[in-house]
Amino acid sequence: MPSLINTQYFWYSLAPIMAFLVTLKFVKLNRSLNYWSDRNIPGPTPIPYFGNTMSTLLKSLPYIEMNWYNTYGKIYGVYGLKRPALTVAEPALVKQILVKEFHKFRNRMPETDPNGRFVRHLFNARDDHWRRLRHIISPAFSAGKLRRLYPLIGECCDEFVAAL
Repeated sequence: MPSLINTQYFWYSLAPIMAFLVTLKFVKLNRSLNYWSDRNIPGPTPIPYFGNTMSTLLKSLPYIEMNWYNTYGKIYGVYGLKRPALTVAEPALVKQILVKEFHKFRNRMPETDPNGRFVRHLFNARDDHWRRLRHIISPAFSAGKLRRLYPLIGECCDEFVAAL
């Protein structure tokens, strides 16, 4: 009989611990899914554990984003699973974020290829790696070099319009 009593006590003591852990996990998830509403930024209501990713299963992403843009305006918050992401569709703000205030908005979410490996390029590079890549790439985009590309871009546009 002692083994039966020990087993009961084990399960009785395990149940409150499990309830506490589940509650803690739920509170933490709920806090992460209230990130944008706590900051008074509009956006679609996320689904726990999935965020707003379930919407893309039913409709294509461009259609969903256009719908969110029309509903919530030029700045709105979404969730990729439980990770918050801000969507900005105002050209002046995009320029301010990506150029003038870049030091405040660096280290974007890393991308993965179909094999699950991280894709490394300028848009998702982090800290010193980004600084090194930008230092290497900057001379290619000087004003003079971009001006020399205008005729080539114009020619490509003319060919595209003719083909269209």
